Amino acid sequence: MNALLHRRFSRAMILAMLAFSLIIPAVGYAAAPARAPQVGPPVVTAYVTADFLNVRAGPGASYPIVATVTNGVEVTVYGRNANASWVLLRLPNGVEGWASTLYLSSGTDYTGVPFAAAPTVVIPSAPSGVPAPSGVPAPVAGTTSTVTAQAVVTTSFANLRTGPNTAYAVVRVIPQGTGLALVGRNAQFSWVKAQLADGTTGWIAASLISANVRISSLPLGTVDATAPAGVPAAPFSPAVVAPDPTAIVVSEALNLRNEPGFGAFVIEVLGLNSPVTMLARTADAAWVRVRATSGAEGWASAVFLSYNATVFSNLPVIGTSATPYAVVDTGSLNVRAAPNSLAAVLATLNQGNTMILLGRLADSSWVKVQLASGVEGWASTRYLQASVRFSSLPVVTP
Repeated sequence: MNALLHRRFSRAMILAMLAFSLIIPAVGYAAAPARAPQVGPPVVTAYVTADFLNVRAGPGASYPIVATVTNGVEVTVYGRNANASWVLLRLPNGVEGWASTLYLSSGTDYTGVPFAAAPTVVIPSAPSGVPAPSGVPAPVAGTTSTVTAQAVVTTSFANLRTGPNTAYAVVRVIPQGTGLALVGRNAQFSWVKAQLADGTTGWIAASLISANVRISSLPLGTVDATAPAGVPAAPFSPAVVAPDPTAIVVSEALNLRNEPGFGAFVIEVLGLNSPVTMLARTADAAWVRVRATSGAEGWASAVFLSYNATVFSNLPVIGTSATPYAVVDTGSLNVRAAPNSLAAVLATLNQGNTMILLGRLADSSWVKVQLASGVEGWASTRYLQASVRFSSLPVVTP
């Protein structure tokens, strides 16, 4: 009898629960409508492979810097220029700008990303022609370019002087972030003549500012003060009769190397706005041989230099293009027998190890490489920093 009552009670409970579940939709628990799929232009996820990468207001080293990101940062690419050498991207914090594809890894050559027209940077003048120190205004497309020469102090404190030398008297001590209007330069590009918001003018070392124009593009400034004892008067600069071979460093730090490649030995590290003299270039125009103000000569990546394009193209070409190679940009990397993560491991490399690039898959997600030992295998491009764009390598069949 007890068993029979237990079975009847269990059946009643099941029926009650079923009835309750059928009632729920009728008392306000209606199912949410299905969300329509999001449709938009194709985007690509990429990773920064350089130690520091400048994100700029347009596709070129002459555009102002809007942000600097570090190695490994994930970015979203949603536009490109005509030859896919620069891409329009969005940073994790929402900032948007352009970056060179030479320092991004995505497993693609970006040709499938929609074309984006280069913006015209319009920087409105603040009072007395001094920019707000908070950054570069958004580019405005389709208007006449009117870029005012401006800069921001990047060191904790900087001296504004009566002339282009530390022997001149100090006019004002200005703090980091102070905006300046640039009105001139000295003949060596090492000092600029600037104006503060209150109209005060003076000279400041170019190494202490971040400018939105090439220092070499500024007119030669006049020195109103009398040169102190032992300091030669600023020389008169006649009209330029020959193209200027000077280039200006547009990166916070640029490695001068003994050979044209990222794995080559570093001779000297050049700072932002440092002037260099261009001497020659590689056939692929990716590297330029320069002479620093210290007298040291070496190779620098052309991406981090601002220069006269005509002068650059007419530089003598030294030999042929450098052998393409890559540097391991992660703690350790497996070189495999085939281009997939399940293939046999031929060798394991450590961060900083180099390899010669022989070819790539059609989607540039893997490259065929040759190690120093002569072993050939495949490596994922996601963990490599290359001396060339992966898309420039020949496509090879595994």
